[in-house]
Amino acid sequence: MKVPKNYGKIILVIFITILIWVWADKAQDIEETFSGIIIKVAKSSPADNDLWLNFDGKKIVTIKSITLKGSSHRLEKMDRDRKTGKKSMEFLIEIDDLENNKPGVKDIDVKRFLEKSSDLKGVDVVGCQPETVNITVSKLVERELKIRVTGPKKEILTAKKIEPDTVKAMVPESWSPEQLFADVRLATDSEITQARSTALEKVAKVQFPSDNPRVLPDKIKVLMPPVTEDRKSYSITATIGFVYSRNMDEKYETKLSNESDIQRVSFKATPAAKAAFEAQDFHVLIPILDEDAADITKSQKRKVIYNFPIEFVEKGEIKLDQLHGEAEFKLKAIQ
Repeated sequence: MKVPKNYGKIILVIFITILIWVWADKAQDIEETFSGIIIKVAKSSPADNDLWLNFDGKKIVTIKSITLKGSSHRLEKMDRDRKTGKKSMEFLIEIDDLENNKPGVKDIDVKRFLEKSSDLKGVDVVGCQPETVNITVSKLVERELKIRVTGPKKEILTAKKIEPDTVKAMVPESWSPEQLFADVRLATDSEITQARSTALEKVAKVQFPSDNPRVLPDKIKVLMPPVTEDRKSYSITATIGFVYSRNMDEKYETKLSNESDIQRVSFKATPAAKAAFEAQDFHVLIPILDEDAADITKSQKRKVIYNFPIEFVEKGEIKLDQLHGEAEFKLKAIQ
């Protein structure tokens, strides 16, 4: 076949035409700013069960805003899908997304991370606020956890028998002995009644801070004691105490931001158990850990300890009758 003499010119014209078309299309691109973007830790795979990703103990971090550049049609569709709930601007992060997955605090370049997302295919990420966020890679180690039985309001219940009464699970290496427990929940009053006559088989869960509970494979049998008929409902204004380690004692004072929330304690008890509880020097205790001093500018959260007399707890004569309280506090160095 005879090739036309101007074949090269034809190819050049086509190439220039395509370039002009692409340039013209790009020239019509617009920029749009979206707010309230979420980066969420993905569910760990079995291969990652010795590491835990978290944003300062939380599962998500919110990006104030991102600016995207693309065709008006594409950006309008993204905005419409978001407003109708068809598509959320929630981006999952997992261990493989980190250049370095060794335990410690890492900086994430938000722009670079979002540019890799298939959800933003066809648009450019122009900018982000903030530009970086910190993510913590926590090492998980196997620990023996004590089983704790809780009720419908997540109050702690005293069981007659728990079998087995401990389980092994992977938890953050930094956890103190006070945190080494797994919960078995009797979610309804009927379950509690059933467990008084025959052992009830339930699963145990371990609660990571600000994360979904992790279900453990162990089956736990719980037998509750016979009901104590003369328990009545009471409420007191509690005296609050702080439990410091030797390293912390006399170095810091604790400022509570929600004292009124945890000072009122509702419980059920026999008259003798009520009198013994009221006679305690401190009714509510807040453990202060060494790690709380790492950054005293940050507010800390900690579940309180209700200082019920142990002999009455063991006999089932006193129990919490409200949601378990959580203290919010900051440390202040003593000059």
